Amino acid sequence: MRPSPARQKVAVMNLLLSRFDDVPAEWPEREWVMMLEEIASNLGYDERDVGVVIVNDDYIQTLNNQYRGKNRPTDVITFSYLDDDPVERDDVIGEIYISHETLQKEAIDLGVNTRTMFLRIAVHGLMHVLGHVHEEETDAMRMEVKERGVLEKYLASDEIDALFQ
Repeated sequence: MRPSPARQKVAVMNLLLSRFDDVPAEWPEREWVMMLEEIASNLGYDERDVGVVIVNDDYIQTLNNQYRGKNRPTDVITFSYLDDDPVERDDVIGEIYISHETLQKEAIDLGVNTRTMFLRIAVHGLMHVLGHVHEEETDAMRMEVKERGVLEKYLASDEIDALFQ
């Protein structure tokens, strides 16, 4: 069974954004949520929902341990429901869990702002919802090229390069 924290819809359309905790963050602002909704739509999410849940390191570490066997926090964990029975899932085709704490640490390490890092991590999660993987080196390179292509419309090339150091 997949995790299901209580949700309050913050963004409508095709992106359902919720917070698992009450820690304030400078992101995601409405402008960035709208960009992510546009990206999701351009990737083929028309009339379907993708849940994006902002969580803390403790919560994502539990998910990472339970579903991936890795007992440490990570920036993002994605669940894709594309292969599930559509009646069971309504129009929700996936969920993306993002740790605001890990994301902020990674942003500092890469020298980028947290809004930019959020967009990159959310795009990465959307790619996973669509079925992209990066277990093999060639898959990872292919996925990075696609992610960079998506981000080119929204970020400067030096920002994109910093995100993929």
